[in-house]
Amino acid sequence: MKKTTFIIAMFLALGIMFNACEKDEVLTMSSEETYELKKENAMNANSFEFDPNACVDEPHTFTINAPVGTNLQVQYEETPGNWIQIFQISQSTLNPTEFEYTFVYVGEFNLRIKYGNGGFNDAGSIIVEDCNGCETQMRGETFCEDIYEEDELIYNRKAVFTFTPEEAGNFKIQGGLTNFTSELFEVTTTIGESSSRIPGGSSNRIITVIGEIESCDPVVITVKWFSDNDSGFITGKWTAELNGEEVMIIDSMECDDDKDGYAPEDNE
Repeated sequence: MKKTTFIIAMFLALGIMFNACEKDEVLTMSSEETYELKKENAMNANSFEFDPNACVDEPHTFTINAPVGTNLQVQYEETPGNWIQIFQISQSTLNPTEFEYTFVYVGEFNLRIKYGNGGFNDAGSIIVEDCNGCETQMRGETFCEDIYEEDELIYNRKAVFTFTPEEAGNFKIQGGLTNFTSELFEVTTTIGESSSRIPGGSSNRIITVIGEIESCDPVVITVKWFSDNDSGFITGKWTAELNGEEVMIIDSMECDDDKDGYAPEDNE
């Protein structure tokens, strides 16, 4: 009887020890899993949200999702390797945390963010544009002044035409110089290529400039010539076409004149 009792006691003791070890093992595994789960949840909880398109000189909103009490820093790369801090708080008080920043330069910039005491993480990029845009416009100016080269009179007339389109595309600018225009003349343009012709045997000149242009990017055409016409108009009508449609007109100009262009429908 004593022997049987001893054997039963041994089995009970072994069972208790095995159960204790098993519980310890389960508790240890549960603790590790809980730690990893918390770590994963914390990583997933951190996020940085913003509209990737911003307007220059206008406040832009950013949102950071991170636990309250987190050290947060956000920077953007103004020039290669030059990071500018746009937000920093040693211990956040809200989740989410929102802040605004106003960019003063146009372009595409890289962003990075720091959560807690770790290093910076890549946060993508943002495109900053001029959202004010522009309106299609054209302006003409004339100057009657003697231009000498090595004491020799070369030109005595100059006209400058500036065209700025609201949209990008193919442009064509065309206009004339009045009669009594000599062979001495010169055309320069900041965009595109120029050509000229003499209509019908007159001494007039028809000048054409064509090319491709970006939105809000002005093209400046400068014409210099010599003329002995001392009265009346020195230029004819000039027009600007964009993608095959006439969009601007400048009427004839006299010496030392300036005029703003107008849309064809404004002349109806």
